[in-house]
Amino acid sequence: MSEHIFADGSYVLLRDRDGVWQVTGRSGQRSELKACHSRQRASVSNSEIARAMAPDAVLQEAVERIGSVRTIQAPSNKVRREFYKQAMDAFDELEWVRVIKTAYLRGKDHCAQPYEEAYSQRAKSYLHGQLAIALYIPLEQVEQYITQKVESDEW
Repeated sequence: MSEHIFADGSYVLLRDRDGVWQVTGRSGQRSELKACHSRQRASVSNSEIARAMAPDAVLQEAVERIGSVRTIQAPSNKVRREFYKQAMDAFDELEWVRVIKTAYLRGKDHCAQPYEEAYSQRAKSYLHGQLAIALYIPLEQVEQYITQKVESDEW
C-alpha cells in the first residue's frame, strides 16, 4: 500500500488506534496527530494511517442503508470472530454497520460473546467519530441521530 501524506487539518483513521484523528503537523515520515474526541496525541509513521475520513455522502449513505445491511452470519464463534476481524480490517463504513448491527441484535437475543461488544465499540469509534465531525454534532449525540434516521425511514 502506498503511503499518503495528509495535509495539516486532515481527518484520518489509524490502523491500530480507534476513533478519528486530525493531522496537526509532520516531521519527516511521521505525522503528528490529535484525537478528535479525546485529549490524546500521537506521532505515527505515515504507514500507520489507514485512510482519510470518508466524504459526507458516503457517511450519509451508510446511515441510510442501515436497515438493509445484512448481519454477519457464521456457523461458529470462531468463524464469526474471523468475520468481525475481516469486516474491521476493511476500513469500510458499511462493514462497520454490519459489525454494530450484528453485535446489537445478538446482544438483544442474549447470545453475544464478549468479543462482539469490543468489535462493536471499535466500529462505533470509527463510524460515529466520522459522523460527529461531518454533522458538526457532539459524539454523544450520534447514536440518537442514527436512531432517529433509522426510525424515520420506511422500510
